[in-house]
Formats: sequence, structure tokens, C-alpha cells
Amino acid sequence: MSIPRTVIIYIPQFILGLFLLLLFSNWVFPFTTDSITYITTAENISQFKGIVFNNYFITHPKHDIRPSFVAPPGYPILIAAFKFIGIDAYKASLIIARSGFLLLPFLFFMVFKRLMPLAVALVASFVCTFMFSIVKCSLFAWSDVPYLCFSLISLIAAFQIIEKKAQVPFLFIFLAGVIVGYSFLIRYVGLTLIVSIGIGFLGSYLLRIFSLKDFIKTACGYLLGILLVILPYFLRNMAVFGRIQPYHQLSFKGPFLATAHVYLQTLAEMIFASPSFEYVVLVFIIGLLIFIMRGTKTLFQNNQECFIYVLILLIYFFLVSVLLVVFMTMYSVPESIDDRYLIQMAWILMGSFVYAVNIALQRLNFFYSVDIKSVTGLLLFTFILAQSFPLVDFYDVQKRIKNLSQKIERYIPLVQRLPADYVVVSNVFEMTYYFSKRNVRMINNYTPYGVWRVLGQTRKYAVFLIKGDEFLSPAWEYLPMWQKPQGYYKVFSDNNVDLFIPLTQIQRK
Repeated sequence: MSIPRTVIIYIPQFILGLFLLLLFSNWVFPFTTDSITYITTAENISQFKGIVFNNYFITHPKHDIRPSFVAPPGYPILIAAFKFIGIDAYKASLIIARSGFLLLPFLFFMVFKRLMPLAVALVASFVCTFMFSIVKCSLFAWSDVPYLCFSLISLIAAFQIIEKKAQVPFLFIFLAGVIVGYSFLIRYVGLTLIVSIGIGFLGSYLLRIFSLKDFIKTACGYLLGILLVILPYFLRNMAVFGRIQPYHQLSFKGPFLATAHVYLQTLAEMIFASPSFEYVVLVFIIGLLIFIMRGTKTLFQNNQECFIYVLILLIYFFLVSVLLVVFMTMYSVPESIDDRYLIQMAWILMGSFVYAVNIALQRLNFFYSVDIKSVTGLLLFTFILAQSFPLVDFYDVQKRIKNLSQKIERYIPLVQRLPADYVVVSNVFEMTYYFSKRNVRMINNYTPYGVWRVLGQTRKYAVFLIKGDEFLSPAWEYLPMWQKPQGYYKVFSDNNVDLFIPLTQIQRK
């Protein structure tokens, strides 16, 4: 029995991906604040408590669990599924993210092979998979790579429906809708994927790829699958928050153009390892649009299905871009646009870039003799070299964070000796929570008096502070006013940590 060619060309990239994961995973502490949100939500789901996460805010001090209001539940549900078969939630969160990364070369190839020659599709899948931003995201318990996998599977399923002119079982269409709906449950940006594929199906009908009957069947099956997944979540949001989406809009509109500039800089850093190439990215996007518009007539006449594929990807790219810039401008989000947001659509730009380079080399070879394989190898080497620059910075920061985690782990016995009913307040919440498995809250720049005023009125608590690592993250800053806090008894202190208890709690005893 012969092995399919697709599997053969996938194996080397799978092996490389596995090697990188094994190598880089030793560098990182893989659980961030987002990770704790996902994992505690999964633990609560597995205990049938609902879509809630363990409260790590000093505000709302009475409540130890709160309804999930920012991260959708798709990734936690996947983690909870692993818990049902006996796998620890922390391990499950990493298994999902890293297994998803290993699938990416195959999924990218399955998308690109419908748009370009197989050899070019292979190069494009390599470049898209091994962008450093994607490798980095796969190392952490984040939802980014799982969403990317589900979005690619959704596109492959949609392309299959179009390629078969909707002559596929209704169940296949329904399941394709379930998958794209679940993409939305993993990250809200999945809404743009739903819209893009929906426009692609409509375009297929207008171009007579689908008959009216087949279009209605496709639209109904797809919509039914989507609603089956997302409607219960919308109803839950209405019941809990009184609205479908729980984000809070800012009372003012931020600088739209400034946000767009950050978007371009982040794209440039992902592709060229430097934000200073933002205008090169802009020129390339404009050039890509011109190239597509010039080739539209030929593509439309020769391969209407491929025309629809390109249309879907183009709409998806621009909808994600616009949504991110508008959302970051108008809504209260603590961070700016970073590569975690952009890996969901930057692969479209990278794949287009690979295809454009191939076209340019083919045309150049028409006039001059060009060794295309050698030039392609040189360009791939340049790509790998460019990705090594952020890798060096990443290693330096992650080494310091890993050292910090090991230092905190040594002091965790201090925290574990506190009475069980004590809330622990820490400036390095993620690591304190992970190692202690206690009720831990983020200090979030609260002053000693501020913590007591908000939390101390209702709960017994202790303050566990880590010193000297504020440069790793602003959230971990050790405020000077904690050096000699009024109203607190110092239980323990050295050059690395402080442990305080409010005097009022000692007086009550």
C-alpha cells in the first residue's frame, strides 16, 4: 500500500516542528494570566459549575468564581474534554496547543495546494508554520494555535464543498458549520471567518458553481451547524450579562490611524523581524491587491472555484485586519495589537508573498537563466535567519522568567503554611497560583491601604511579593510603598520575597 504524497511531504515538517517544541519548551514557563483563565474555566466546566473562572481580581473580593466575560469557552471546553478522560488541565492545555502546531504544516498545505503548484504550496506551508510568532504561541497554554487549526480546517471544508459543487452529504456541510462555529467559540475573530465563507458560498451561487437548490442546502446546513454551537453561548451571555457580547466600549474613540500603524508595525516585525518595515508591508498589501485585480479576469475565466477560494481568503484577511484595528480603537483592551492577534491572518500574506516570489522567478527565468531551486533555497535561508532575531530576544526574556518561576517555587512553602481560608495577594499572580494552587489575587498596583480597603473588609488575606523582577513585566512591579507598609506585619522578608499580614487580622486573634 503506497503512502499518499501529501503525507510524505508533511513528515519532514512534522519532525522539525516536534524538534522545535522539544527544544524550546524547556525555555519557557508556559502558563500566563490568560492560561490560568482558560484552565480554571475548564476545571469549573468539568465540575459542571458553568462557564466561570477562578476570580483573581482584588475587586469583587467576595466571589471566588466569576462568569467568563472576555475569553470565549471553546479552548476551555477542549481542555475540559481531556479532564474527563483523566488528564490534568495544565497538561491538557499544552497538549492541545502543541499538537495543533504539529498539524499546521499539513493544514496549510491542504489550503495552499488549491491555490498554487504543489512545490510552491509546500514552501508556503513551511514558511507559514515556522514563522517565529506561531512557534512561540504554540509553547504556551494559549488559544491562538487551536483557533488557527480550527480556522484552517473550516477553510479546507468550505473549499471541499465548493470544489465538489456542493455535491457532498448534508452531514458534511452541517459538520463544516459546526467546525467554523466552534472556531468562533475559541476566538471571537472567528466571526470574520463565518462571514468570509458565507460570502464565498453566495459567490459560488452567483457564478453558477452552485445551483439554487444546492445553495439553499449548503446555506441551511452550514447555518444550522453554526447555530448549534454558538446559540447556547449567546443565550448564556444574555442570561448572565444582559447582552450577547460582554466587552465594554470605551467612553471615547482612540486614534484609529495610530492603531493601524501599530498593526502594520507588528506585521512587519513578524515577517521581516523589524517594525521599521511597516511601509514595505503596506506597499506589498497594495501590490497584492493590484496583482489579484489584474489576474481576476483570467482566473475567473479559467478556474472559478479558485477565484472563490482567493475571494474568501482576501475577504477574511481584510475583515480580520479591520476588526482588530476598530476593536482596539473602540474597546477597553489592556494590550495593543501584537503577534498573537495577527497570526490568524498573517499566514495569508506570507503565502501570497511566496506565490508572488515564485511568479517573479518564473518570469525572470523567461528572460534570463535562473536556478529557481537555488534562489528558493537562499530565500528560505534568509527567512530562517530573519526568524532567529526575535528568537534570541525571546530566549533572553524567557530564561529570566523561567529563573523567576524557579525562585518563586522555592518560597511556595511559606504560602502553603497560611491558613486555608486566607486569600493570597501577589504581584506575580500566575506563578504563585500555579505552584500554590491556592486562592490567589493579582495586586495590580494596589497600594497597601488600597488592598486592605478593597479586600480586607470582607476577606482574610496575606500579601506575597516578589522583588526585583519588575522589568520582565509592568504587572510584576514591586512598588516602593510596599517596602515599609503601614498597617502590616512582616511575617517573612529577604532579598527575594516579602510576606505580609494586615495588623488588623493579628489584633482580631
